[in-house]
Parts: sequence; structure tokens; C-alpha cells
Amino acid sequence: MARVPPPLGTAEGPRWLVARGLAAVWVLAFASLAVQVDGLFGPDGIVPLAASRARAAAALDGDVLALAWHLPSLLWVLPASWGPLALCVVGLGAAVAMGLGRAPAVANLVAWACYRSLVAFGAPFLAFQWDALLLETGLLATAVLPWRRTPTRQAPVLGWWILRVLLVRVVFLSAVVKLASGDPTWRDLSALTHHFATQPLPNVLGWHADHLPWLVLAAATAATLLVEGPVALGLLGPRRVRVPAAGAIAALMVVIAATGSYGFFQVLVLVLCLSVLDDDHLARARLGRLRPAHVPAPASRWAEGGAGALLAGMVALSVAQGLPRYAGVALPPVLSPVSQAADTLALGQPYGLFAVMTTARPLPVLEARWGDGPWTELRWRWQTSDPHAAPRQVAPHMPRLDWQLWFAGLGACERHPWLMHTMDALLAGSAPVARLVGDPRLLARRPDALRVRRYTYTPTATDRPDGAWWTREGGEPYCAADRTRDGWTLWDAPP
Repeated sequence: MARVPPPLGTAEGPRWLVARGLAAVWVLAFASLAVQVDGLFGPDGIVPLAASRARAAAALDGDVLALAWHLPSLLWVLPASWGPLALCVVGLGAAVAMGLGRAPAVANLVAWACYRSLVAFGAPFLAFQWDALLLETGLLATAVLPWRRTPTRQAPVLGWWILRVLLVRVVFLSAVVKLASGDPTWRDLSALTHHFATQPLPNVLGWHADHLPWLVLAAATAATLLVEGPVALGLLGPRRVRVPAAGAIAALMVVIAATGSYGFFQVLVLVLCLSVLDDDHLARARLGRLRPAHVPAPASRWAEGGAGALLAGMVALSVAQGLPRYAGVALPPVLSPVSQAADTLALGQPYGLFAVMTTARPLPVLEARWGDGPWTELRWRWQTSDPHAAPRQVAPHMPRLDWQLWFAGLGACERHPWLMHTMDALLAGSAPVARLVGDPRLLARRPDALRVRRYTYTPTATDRPDGAWWTREGGEPYCAADRTRDGWTLWDAPP
């Protein structure tokens, strides 16, 4: 028997898609982190959880309420040795249950609590905008997710607007920060002539995109600003405008994902784009089978009122958190508790990507010495340190150490103490950290000394002379001294 055409405005199919899509993002996030968490936060990791907890407790004088308020985390009560991995496993299980339709809203909140607990102690490795976006999306999506396998009520209409407004904030603010920063590369449309070569983790397609004609890259820059700016505002318009606007944003995300490696970020934005659809759209696309045969009753007034209050609160938090940052003014003291509450719940985060385009690719390169032997350059697992190694497709995996290396290259060594901790852990023979770095020689035998140089990388010509993907220059000392098992040794001669 043919299905009855869906009532106009119902969104049970998109509700199903959002639940499964968000579950997939949770799976990607937890699975990627699970294989890194020991090297990042374990007892022999770069930033051991036990030390982070001790510092936080000392800073807040051991006040239990203050600790819960400023750093809400289950890691306060879980053992430091296996607590982070346990949260990854529990979060992954909740994500799978969510994808299977087992009380999706409840499973989503479990995943959120696990990830929020990890982010609380995850700096600097879990302090990216997509981590904040995943937490905010996870909490706000509760307004539309069903609480049981077979829902009895539709998602409140205002619940869908919550996700649309979040999507507008993420995309539109990316255009705002680009233009407000005063960066000339966005204003003269040359940004993408630099982006593909200087982004944190290029892939092969991005390397080839860097060689496109200037006119093509300038047009792509203009298209990016157009989609992130006025097109994104179309998400707040009528139904016939929202879908093309979401389609343009989705297309932009696909291009970004194809030419770079940004973990689960683009997938998460694509899930948010589903919030503009309804069952009629799926029926027209011959996807009516995704809509349950039974259409639940309309949402209750209580649900609509709660979603409306949440939407109003989200907009207020966004203004309170974002405007002072973009205007360069301090937050009024009366709003400080509101701002802290937003931080505690990971709501109202100020978004905006690539405000200033990097025009060069400096990268720290690690060198090791065993005994009195020569200095040997090591290879990062995912970064472009080896000029002859092809750029690799990393996403949807998010290698946290390799991402931080890109940030380190842009600043001074002293501003990145985690790099010193990485060297100390390698000298102590930490296998988890050695696996993060990725060079098998570190696992075979711990080094006696380490040092870091900084090179600037530039893509080779398309014919790749000598088979190299990059040329590099520089090689100056990045840190002021070598790191040995006995401490620091100043550089004794120019490189």
C-alpha cells in the first residue's frame, strides 16, 4: 500500500536523520579520541590528568562547588589512569545506542556528559571550535530528538529553529570575523591562494587545489564569503529560501572536507543543515521511506514553550558572549554569571573560523639523538614534515597532537609548554606519546636527547621535481635549547 502523503510541515524524516547523523558524529569524535587519550592525558601522557586536576583544585582552593561550576567533569571522581578512556568507551556506546534509535535523547545526553567531562580537562588538545560546536549541538538537539524509540509527539517547531539559529551563528559569524579582522587577503580575494597550502593538515586534493589559476581561487574566495554571509542569513527566511541556503552551505562543507582535514566538523554542520527540511522535501526527493509510517501527534504547548524559552536564551547568550568579543569591549560585570553559566553548559560559544589567513607554513620538526650518534630527523605521523611524503587524508580522524603542531609553528616555543612535555615524555620512554608522534624509532629505543627546528614549507610545482611535494627552508632552532634526560642544553653552534 502506498504511503499517505506527509502532512505539510511535519518533520519526522528529518528528525530521524538528525538523530542518526548526530549519533554518527558522536561515534567519530569518541572513536578518534579513544586512540589518542592515553598519550594525551594518561599517566605517561603529554598533559597527565592527575596533574591537571591538582592544578585546578589548587587554583580554586579545593572548593567543590567552584570546581563543579567552572570545570564540570566526571573526571573529578574517576581514576586518572583510565577515566578518560572509560568516558570515550561509554560515550561511544551511547552514540551507537542513539544511532539504533534506543531512547535517542537520553543516549545523546549521556554522550554529551562524557564529552563535556573530557573537554573540561582537555586543553589545549580539546579546545577547538568544533569541540564547542559538538557540545552545543548535542545539548540543543535534545529539543527535537525523541525520548523513546517510537515517539508519540512531534518535535516542537521552535526546536527546529534552535538548530537553524545555531547553524546561522556558526556560518555567518565566520564571515563576520573574516571581514571584521581587517585581514587584506579576504578583502582582495586572495585568501584561498594561501589557504590550501597553509591549512593545518593539507591533503592531496588540497595540494592540487593550491595550483589552480588565481582567477579560480579568487572566485572561490568570493563564493565562500557570499555563502557564509548573505546566503547563510537565508536560513532565517521562509521555507522556499531556507532549503537553497542550506544546500549552498552543505556544498561548501563538502568542498572543505574534500580539500582538507577538519575531523568531524563538516559532518556536524551537514547534520545542522538537515534542520531546514520537512517530510514533504523527503517525499519529493523519493526519500519518503525515511519517514515513519506513523506521524506522531503535534508537540504539546509545554514542549513548544520550553523550546521557545531555550531559543530565546540561546540568542541572548550568543549576544552576551559574542558581541563583546567582536566589538573588543569587556563584558559588563552584571553578565559575568550568565557568561559563566553559558561556559559551564557549553552554550553561546563565539564562533568564527579563519579570521586571519596564514600566508606561510612554518612547522616545528623534531630531531633525536641516541648516545653520541648524529642528530636524526623524526617524522610526525600526520603532519607534512617529510617533503617527499604525500599529504594524507586524515579526516574524519582528528589527530590532536598534529593539529597543535600547526599552531606551534605560528608562535614562539615558550608559548607551547605542551611541546616541552612531549619531549620530556619521549625522553622518559613513554610508549603512548611515541605512538602519537608516529616515528617507529621512538618505540624501538628511547632517545637520549631531542631538539626542535622550524622549517617553512612551500608546495612544489605540479610536475613535482625530484618527487617532492614540498620544498622547505629555514631550519633554525625553534626552542632555545636541546632537551636531554638531564635537562636543557643550550645550542652550542648555529645549525
